[in-house]
Amino acid sequence: MDLMPKTLRMAVKPMLFHAWEVAASDLSDQERSEKVAAAFQSSNGNVDPAAVDLRGFALLDLAACSGNKALAEAVLATGVRSSGRLSALMWAHWCKQEDLVVLLTSRGASLSNADLEGLQHLRNARAELEKVPETSEDSECAKETDAMQLLTPDPSKIWRGGWLASMSGTSCKQRGPLFVGAADGLVKRMLWGAVKDAGAAVVANARSIHPAEAEEPRAMAKEFVSAVACTDATPESISSAKLVALRMTAEGAGLSALGIVALRLFITDPRFHEECCAAWSALFTQQPSTAAGERAVDLQGAHAQVAAAIQSLPARKLVCFRALRLQLPGGIKDALRGHRHGMDCYRPGSIVLWRHAASCTQDAALAEELALHGQPAAGCGIVFKIRRAASARPVADFAAFPEHAEVLFPPGAVFRVVGLFPCTQECLRKGSEVDGGAWAGELGSAAAIKAQRSEAFSWEEACRARSVMVLLDEEDAGAAQKTDILI
Repeated sequence: MDLMPKTLRMAVKPMLFHAWEVAASDLSDQERSEKVAAAFQSSNGNVDPAAVDLRGFALLDLAACSGNKALAEAVLATGVRSSGRLSALMWAHWCKQEDLVVLLTSRGASLSNADLEGLQHLRNARAELEKVPETSEDSECAKETDAMQLLTPDPSKIWRGGWLASMSGTSCKQRGPLFVGAADGLVKRMLWGAVKDAGAAVVANARSIHPAEAEEPRAMAKEFVSAVACTDATPESISSAKLVALRMTAEGAGLSALGIVALRLFITDPRFHEECCAAWSALFTQQPSTAAGERAVDLQGAHAQVAAAIQSLPARKLVCFRALRLQLPGGIKDALRGHRHGMDCYRPGSIVLWRHAASCTQDAALAEELALHGQPAAGCGIVFKIRRAASARPVADFAAFPEHAEVLFPPGAVFRVVGLFPCTQECLRKGSEVDGGAWAGELGSAAAIKAQRSEAFSWEEACRARSVMVLLDEEDAGAAQKTDILI
């Protein structure tokens, strides 16, 4: 059981996480501590007081962060001291919760080497955000709260986001198995922008997508916080993103705290995701609407940081899938033919531009399930299989459900359509590491070409099909630029 992923443990034995379910309720600190203590006492040992939530925190850790002494005492009464690599004592020190430091120390807690290293990583991140350029005239504001908000989650909002009510009970059963049912967020992210007429495409200026290289971390953090405040991102999502940033920073993650918050928020908050994608779509459009263009400028501090964070992650050459389930008046043909000058036509040989940061999965079985058996039931299924991905960034570490193996492409990724194929298990898995079939050969080899041609749909067959797999190879931006010139 201990070796299982947290999400699987919640599915197999949800009672272990009952204390988290209670803590995530809308309660005062006193009520929360009383109800959690009651859950421990009435569980006959079936509730795990050391259970770690989806963000990597135990109840004792969050009690230390928020200063909830009564809750900490309730957890300590069960005999639990520490549940993860970083101790609750470290979090109490970092959050300046002196009462919790005294309590934990009196129960025998001490800082480990990992804790000391974690505190140093956090101090370095704080110093970076507090640093004021020598040319700045506002040296008095070196510790201005706008930038430091990135490392300061709202204590009243940190309890939600680690336990999802939909993971147990009737709601999960109605939506199917946990693994697939929990993919609702991923489904919506993969679906964003599909079949949408965004206007004539253009290759955007890189300066519009990324922040200025010379900009100071403190200034970027201020702009990001201000831009996020202009969106409808929920306070719970923002606090959860900050918590994850604190943990990953303390563990020595290679990405900055600002980048971690931006990525986590992009993946877990639907509204923030929508705003960023709409901004990128406007930047890659020749003549966006006035409102869309102005909105993209207003949110520059947010979407630019997300794009920069994606680019900061190591690119991987891997096979991945973008699964869509669509209900269209003209069937699958409406999705394949695209729009005039939109660079979204999926005829073999065409160049395609994905304007926003598109989500995919590395799991072929999940993509097949979502495209062929998802909702709406009367819809048609499309799976974009990226056979040669050069800029894919795995982001499972930033997602609520790492098991979905989510991958992000940076805004403005360019692909060439290799062909259209039946959306079958065999076609989806060909060329993968576990298949080793003809498609795994070098691009353009006689064996690969023969295998592809023998199974490919014609354009007419694909337009009549109920489901189709679109095989793509990623290209460099130059391919899109040449197409843009022709337009």
